[in-house]
Amino acid sequence: SSSFSEAADDDPLPAIEGLQISGEAYPGRELQACGYSINGTTSCNFEWVRHLEDGSVQYIEGAKQPMYLVTADDVETYLAIEVQPLDDRKRKGELVKVFANDHRKITCDPDMH
Repeated sequence: SSSFSEAADDDPLPAIEGLQISGEAYPGRELQACGYSINGTTSCNFEWVRHLEDGSVQYIEGAKQPMYLVTADDVETYLAIEVQPLDDRKRKGELVKVFANDHRKITCDPDMH
């Protein structure tokens, strides 16, 4: 075994702890993902995704920031963000995913339940 791989073992991969989404998940409102960077995380890749009833997943084009403006296209889907932490050596940590709206479907109007 090379000394390089042994050194890497002692070194935990970058990670995100306590990832959550704040904000109201209605069209025209903004959501914000936040979490704690641990294990030397220096940057993250963000990807907002829609999960549809039939189990398919759509990556939302251009939605690669921690903030996201909910659109009419998100209604009747389950909206989530996937975050992949990276460290300054460009090592990738485990992908973390969290759903907006407590994993409930996005609706048009706050009053509709």
